[in-house]
Amino acid sequence: MKETQGALGMLLRRYRLILGKCRLRNALAGLLLGAVLLAPAVSPADSGGKEGRPGHPESSHYTGTTDGASGPYTADGGHVIISNRAGDLDASSFYGGHADGKGDVTGNRVEMRDGTSRAANIYGGFTENGRASGNTVTVENGRIGGTWAGGRVYAGYSQAGDVHKNVLEIRDGHIEGSHTEVSAGYTKNGDSTGNSLTISGGGIRRTDAYHFVSAGFSREGNALGNT
Repeated sequence: MKETQGALGMLLRRYRLILGKCRLRNALAGLLLGAVLLAPAVSPADSGGKEGRPGHPESSHYTGTTDGASGPYTADGGHVIISNRAGDLDASSFYGGHADGKGDVTGNRVEMRDGTSRAANIYGGFTENGRASGNTVTVENGRIGGTWAGGRVYAGYSQAGDVHKNVLEIRDGHIEGSHTEVSAGYTKNGDSTGNSLTISGGGIRRTDAYHFVSAGFSREGNALGNT
């Protein structure tokens, strides 16, 4: 009888030991799962903007976009880094900020890096009917445009509004197209003031008669204080 009780006691102690180990493992697993759930999500850098703006070519990439017919009327804080290393983006246009209809574009940025980067056109901030101010485009390398298409680079662009204190820096790279246009601040109907253009390297080449390079340009307004 004593031998039976001893055997039962030994089995009970082993069971308790195994149960304790299982509880410890479960506790550690719970802690690990909690750490995973509480850890901040890590996502890859957005280096191409948001693709596919309604009513615009799917090949264009946009950030800081707004529809002037509804919602906020300011597209600001967009940031696009072009380092695509892909030939299939030759025909893509990039916008740091884009406002359809009525809307302002402010404080948007586009940076082009790496010698293998490609783009058709670059706009720091583009608006159809509003003010473009404080937008920046930096071209450090790569190619913009092609032999017969593209080649437009604007820090701030407005079809009907003022462009103010936009900055365009070209440090390297190649810009080419049948309608090559390079301007820190361009407006068709408004004033162009305080815009800045710096070219310290690279090349700009036209393949047709239409071509200009300007710090600030206005077709039907004033162009003052641009450098």
